[in-house]
Amino acid sequence: MRGFIDFWIKAKGYGFIHDNEKTVRYFAHISAVQNDVIPATGNLVEFEPGVTARGPIATNIRVLDKAETIAALSFLGGGAL
Repeated sequence: MRGFIDFWIKAKGYGFIHDNEKTVRYFAHISAVQNDVIPATGNLVEFEPGVTARGPIATNIRVLDKAETIAALSFLGGGAL
């Protein structure tokens, strides 16, 4: 699934991801990030959605690089995010 970092608190190592439809907000922790990139607000990401007792959670998060982000935005019509 793809989404974007809604906001990220670098000092605490967590934030939230919205899916592309902006219907669900997933908790994200730095330990779930698979590539060596520190997420930042606005980054496009791929992740696996999950659910815990506390709510939706993102696992296996991969921050997309600039080329992947541009390709995804082009595919989505340029302004879908």
